[in-house]
Amino acid sequence: MTRHTDKLHLIPNGVEIPNDLPAHDRDAYRRLLGLEPSDFAVAWAGALQPNKDPLTFARAVSEAGPPVVGLVAGEGPMRAELERAATANLRILGHRDDLDRILGASDAFVMTSEREGGSFVMLEAMARHLPAVVSDGPGNPEAVGNDGIIVPFGDARALADALRRLVASPELRRDLGKRGRGRVERLYDAQRMVAATRAVYEGMIGA
Repeated sequence: MTRHTDKLHLIPNGVEIPNDLPAHDRDAYRRLLGLEPSDFAVAWAGALQPNKDPLTFARAVSEAGPPVVGLVAGEGPMRAELERAATANLRILGHRDDLDRILGASDAFVMTSEREGGSFVMLEAMARHLPAVVSDGPGNPEAVGNDGIIVPFGDARALADALRRLVASPELRRDLGKRGRGRVERLYDAQRMVAATRAVYEGMIGA
């Protein structure tokens, strides 16, 4: 079989680049979520199913301990199991239509999935200057590159260690947040995605 590689076009997912959230809005969102000023809020979002591995997140949050507070946004068949594994510093929020607010109220973002095809929510979190900690499942390391923290899939201890590193180092949080935002602006901006898609179609029409 002949493969015409010149006909293949890889266009990464793209997200809108948000404006920085005013401090008073961030504080208000945190209060709505019951967060204390000293809490280090870590967001996780996705379907509660095995390939997303929410249990590793729950275990890591428990092991990391205060001031880490895990915020789980999502629904799915593993909810009951996740609730049984939850500790006092894990909030299971269910399905939410205000994910932008949850990200705005958070201090970091975690993606524990076995594999991803360019997660929109991870890119949205990075665009909001949130340091990203992701599993080494296919798709995640490619998205964050050298601008996030990568841990082995299913390794709650390694994830907990990464969260403790972020808690202990405001400088690391700022650095990863700035680099992650820059990476999204360079590679995953929605306008870039639209332009690249249009160019492919126009090339096909003109061929």
